[in-house]
Amino acid sequence: MTIENLHVGLVAKSYRHMCKILDESIKEGGAKEAQVKRWACYFEHEKQGNKWIVTKIYEVPKPLPQRGGDRNVITYIDTIKKLLMELLLNANTESVNFGKNRLLNVLNMVNSNYRKCSRYVPSLSQYTGIEQFDIHDFYNSANSTLKGNLEKALNQLKASKNIYYSQLLMVSKDNKVRPADDNEYKIILKAQGEILDQMGLEHRGVAVIRGQYDKYTQLVNNLLIDRAGIKYTYEAYDIKLNRERLEREYIKMKKEERLACESELNKSIQDRITVNINNRHTKAINKDDNWFEVMNFREGRRITPDYVENQMRLLDILIDSHYEHIYEDVKKIKWVNKGNLKS
Repeated sequence: MTIENLHVGLVAKSYRHMCKILDESIKEGGAKEAQVKRWACYFEHEKQGNKWIVTKIYEVPKPLPQRGGDRNVITYIDTIKKLLMELLLNANTESVNFGKNRLLNVLNMVNSNYRKCSRYVPSLSQYTGIEQFDIHDFYNSANSTLKGNLEKALNQLKASKNIYYSQLLMVSKDNKVRPADDNEYKIILKAQGEILDQMGLEHRGVAVIRGQYDKYTQLVNNLLIDRAGIKYTYEAYDIKLNRERLEREYIKMKKEERLACESELNKSIQDRITVNINNRHTKAINKDDNWFEVMNFREGRRITPDYVENQMRLLDILIDSHYEHIYEDVKKIKWVNKGNLKS
């Protein structure tokens, strides 16, 4: 959005004309309503027929309207539980292993772009025109929210003795994916620690914040393939079922109910992440207003005019289950890094 094109007294002939002035795409229905609400964070206007007349422009944008807030949290944790119960009962086994990203996708908490595009952040940046820092910041916050929501539902099922679950490391070795053994755990932990030290990182989360997680992962994988023939690792949930109890408590959802449930969950996830985006933006603005506090780079980036807009675009692209699949297009893009052409 090019807010610089506005001035008090500007008259746009119509909504479409205002979109052209702001360099925004023309939308319809709910997407248009959300767009107009976002514009209201930057300026006020009056309408005369189809005309838009700008009456005020804010020096500091207002916080983005919250699309759900805390009232949705309990509801969608219950939805995650119901979908988990259906998934586990359909497994027809007493024990299952699920990677976190696979679970998020199967439960419709994210779309297929979410995991796949995370491996091609530079290309996604070029495809969307959004800075890599903003994309890493989005993933860092969204990953924390999604994992917290998923584990809250698992913990509730565990507390009611429907399941028992623990976390484990999976390894890809000799064309098979399986749980790591004790010796492999030692090798993996040692390699991860060495790469953290080599990169000057206190913990893996710092790599995410700095946009260096891809590099960290690649270096760890290089060590693991050399030392143990392990191509890659990932964290998974090992879930043991109390099947009889699950079956007693679970009322099987009809297909239509499941579709509605999935849609509700995906919308609620979007609401929660929107609140987090809004909170980060507002917190940075409040700190900037305090003369006695020093802003770091991340906070400085979060108060820029396009930060919220870019985060909301990433929310649509990577989370909204109705968004078009872009992974193949992103994957094809070649990007330049320090003079080296990569894909």
